[in-house]
Amino acid sequence: MSRRSCVLLMADSPHGSAARAWAARLFDLRAAERLGPGDAFPQALAADLLENGTDLLISYLNPVIVPGPILRTVRIAAINIHPAPPEWPGVGCVCYALYEGDREFGVTAHIMTERVDQGPIVRVLRFPVFDSDDNESLSRRAGDYSLVLYYEILGEVATAGEVRLSGERWRGPPRTWAEFRRWMTLSASDPPDEIRRKIRAVAHPQLPGPFVELGAARFAYAAEDESSPPRREVPR
Repeated sequence: MSRRSCVLLMADSPHGSAARAWAARLFDLRAAERLGPGDAFPQALAADLLENGTDLLISYLNPVIVPGPILRTVRIAAINIHPAPPEWPGVGCVCYALYEGDREFGVTAHIMTERVDQGPIVRVLRFPVFDSDDNESLSRRAGDYSLVLYYEILGEVATAGEVRLSGERWRGPPRTWAEFRRWMTLSASDPPDEIRRKIRAVAHPQLPGPFVELGAARFAYAAEDESSPPRREVPR
């Protein structure tokens, strides 16, 4: 009996090779695309899926939205691995959780729909947030747990040929990039504790922010540690 088919969409992450190898072990892996922010859905892959479909479409930390007509070509399930719990749909998840003082974080596998981070939830893996956590450490552990969740979900689909839903629900609408950038902007009138909380929540070598605006310019926070990569002014 032939193996079920799978298409993998993934970010350029440290776990990308492991994710690809696991999908290829369990399925007939027809495509494995690495995508980045701002990329379009690959045209050649879209044409192939619209003609032939696939049994499983898995989006592993992939930042590109999958068009609705593509989702409708999937025979078993189109599943997204979201590196945050249902309390934090959309972008900026780690930042908001740290800012609000959450004692627990997690990662979510859910069915993809045309509404981003709103489809039925398959499973959530949760883990503690420690007082010593900052954005970099919590983001790294969320990435590690995302790979564990990915292993489990693909293993179950390969074995059972179906997806079982958890019954968990999203807590509110997904947050957008525009909302996140506004939230990251600090003001000179902000209390010192507010500034400290946002620096802990947002500061990350690969994330621009938090910001301070002066006139028509926006400046990004730079850590005092001289070994940290330099931050630059970010156009508004």
